[in-house]
Amino acid sequence: RSIHFIQRAKMILLQLLCVVAPAFAVGGPQELLGAPTQVSNLSAEQQDIVNFAFTQLSSGSSACKKKVLRVNNFTKQVVAGMLYKFNLVLGSHEDNDASCPAFNPSGESCKMVVWVKPWEDFKEVSWDQVTCTKDEEEPEHLPLDLENEPLLGGIQKVDELSAEHQDIVKFGMAQLTGTLAAGCSKKMVSVENFGTQVVAGTLYHFDVVLRNKGCGAKDGKDERCKLVVYEVPWQGIKEVQWDKSTCGQ
Repeated sequence: RSIHFIQRAKMILLQLLCVVAPAFAVGGPQELLGAPTQVSNLSAEQQDIVNFAFTQLSSGSSACKKKVLRVNNFTKQVVAGMLYKFNLVLGSHEDNDASCPAFNPSGESCKMVVWVKPWEDFKEVSWDQVTCTKDEEEPEHLPLDLENEPLLGGIQKVDELSAEHQDIVKFGMAQLTGTLAAGCSKKMVSVENFGTQVVAGTLYHFDVVLRNKGCGAKDGKDERCKLVVYEVPWQGIKEVQWDKSTCGQ
């Protein structure tokens, strides 16, 4: 029995060495599974990731073009595939005319996250983790009521709704009221805090104040719902993002 125990122990040790040894290959310790690794000099493949992110970020933007000034804090992380995180510092394109807004000298910084799974031909920007600011020193999350100029990737406040914006509100209302119980209705009283956000398409953020009728305990009471609608016109996509939409008193 002792011989079998020793042989079994040797097999377990050998398996452990097979797992650990690659991390200490020639040239020193390699990146750890699941841990972000800082990248100082971008390879051609990593530069392609930056170009992909900028293309997605610029998709559907205004006539005022932007360019990449520099890339900061580039990291890669082994997950189910590879997760790339980096900051894009953007400036005004030289082809822009005088009508385009001037940039802060330090540029506009966008924190980007790109997930890649090569064996599935999968590559996408994780928009729920992307944030942009006018200045690298500003907070990552830009409050809706502090900025009125267009900001690529950030939320732009809208004071007067266009016909297109009204259609988005009507769509959101139709989706919200489509599953109400019989006899319960909600009348829209007002639309507040409407904002747009350019991603790969457009995210619309807004609040609707509703008046309940025939809805049990809520009958006659006003209710505020925060809605987020995602639209990609060239792909025929328009949907309410229910995980980001909430209703309450």
